[in-house]
Formats: sequence, structure tokens, C-alpha cells
Amino acid sequence: MTRTIRFVYAALTVFQCLLLIAALEKPAYGYVDPGSGILLFQVLSSALGGVVFFLRKRIRRSLQVTKKVLTWNQSERPDELQP
Repeated sequence: MTRTIRFVYAALTVFQCLLLIAALEKPAYGYVDPGSGILLFQVLSSALGGVVFFLRKRIRRSLQVTKKVLTWNQSERPDELQP
């Protein structure tokens, strides 16, 4: 068998499994208390803080490049247009 045929068979098998899971779904009677929203907010905000902390050097470098580009464009203006 070629690779393409194997991939198609694997994709069809996964698709059939997902359809079977969806067909046998049972209703879930769950309860979400008001504190769950705050917990979700805390998780998302801490993840965002972690990403910013992890990428702080790249963020700082991109801000410096942006600042250089903006000041470079202002230096090319004629004298009457500068503030």
C-alpha cells in the first residue's frame, strides 16, 4: 500500500471513531458555580503573564525596532512639517 492510501484509511478510521463517540453521547447534568469564572480568569491571566515574561526580550527588541523606525521616518521630514 502506498502512503496516501494508508493516510486515507487512518483519517477515515479517526473520523468513524469521532462519529461513534458523538452518536453515543449522554447528557451531562453538571453544575458550574460562580467561582469557576474567577478561576478561569486567573488561569488565563497567569498564562498571559508567563508568556510575556518568557518573551520579554523579544518584545523589548521589537519595541526598540519600532521606535527606531518611527524616529527615522520623522527625521526625513522637511523642516516645515516637524513640530
